[in-house]
Amino acid sequence: MNATDAVTVLDAGGRQVQLDVWRQGNVAQLELGALSPGMYHVVVTAANGVVTTTRLAVQ
Repeated sequence: MNATDAVTVLDAGGRQVQLDVWRQGNVAQLELGALSPGMYHVVVTAANGVVTTTRLAVQ
């Protein structure tokens, strides 16, 4: 994930989850430790408009 990418994390009910994001240089890192166990959807939108989605399982 690049520092310029927009990241949205949604819980299983489709609600947006607020996470801390640390950006350094051309890298962005999400703080996932605050998430409760469950399934999440991660949507990354690049600066050029390309959208990538994936599922994230937290145990």
